[in-house]
This record gives sequence, C-alpha cells and structure tokens, in this order.
Amino acid sequence: NEELVESYKRESDARVLAQRNEEAARQQSQLALSTLASVINDLDAGLKNLAGSHDLRQRLLKTSLEKLEDVAEPFVAQTAIDRNTINALNQLGDVVSELAGNRPFAAPNLTGAPLPSERDSGVRLARTFYTRAFELAEKLSVANPEDVEAQKVLLACCGKMGAMSYRD
Repeated sequence: NEELVESYKRESDARVLAQRNEEAARQQSQLALSTLASVINDLDAGLKNLAGSHDLRQRLLKTSLEKLEDVAEPFVAQTAIDRNTINALNQLGDVVSELAGNRPFAAPNLTGAPLPSERDSGVRLARTFYTRAFELAEKLSVANPEDVEAQKVLLACCGKMGAMSYRD
C-alpha cells in the first residue's frame, strides 16, 4: 500500500507540474502575440505621418502580417477556454482586420485600392482569430450560463463575426 500511495503522490505531483507548465506556456504565447500586435500598431502609428515612409510602412505591415500568420495556427489551435485567450484572439483579429481593410499592404494599384490577394489574406487571418474567439466564448458561455461576463464576451464575439460578414 505504501508503494501505491507513493506512486499516486508522484503522479499527482507530475500532473500539477504539467498543468503549471501548460499555463506558463499559454501565458507566454498570449504575451508574445499581444506584444506583436502592439508593435504593429506602434510602428504604423509612428510612421503614418512621416513623409516618404509609405514604402517602408507597407513592407513593415506586410512582414508583420506574415509573422502573425506564422504564429496564428498554433495559438488558435490551443484548447484553453478563458477570457484572456478570447480577448487576445479578438485583439489580434482587430489588428489584422484594421490593417487588411483600411490600409493596403503593398504599393497601390491604379485604383489605389489594396491588392485583392493581400487584402483577402488579411481578412482571412482576422476571420480565423475571430472565429476561434467565438468558438471559445460559446463554450465558456455554455459552461457558465449564469455568468454575465461570459455572456458579454460571447456577445462581443458575435459582433465581431457579424462585422466580418460585411468585409466579404
């Protein structure tokens, strides 16, 4: 019996450690993505009114979008269902949506509009973030039907998904 008790204790300790490591990794992912989103916004705001910075701004924004695409899949695939994850996904969706829809990612074509493939890529990425946020918010809401904050989070996600439908 002592061996069984000791084995159970080791297994329990290992499980707790694994959960702590998973939480730390999730928090680091959220921090990295939030930092990237913040840097994108800061760069764009800082260069917006600088004369002659259009080409540099376009390259930086395009590179930022590509890097967001690189990290999006693993982050979107994570299974944690919490408000922080949902908020991070929505913030990233907001950044990408604004960049994709309001500003071109490349030199303007003859009409001055964003090149369709680059705009579509950004809208698609924003929709990926918003969709995953909505899925997690829906699960959070179902798991906590009496939690008013969970219902507000779901409502906000519904609004973002609705707004994306106008982008098509």
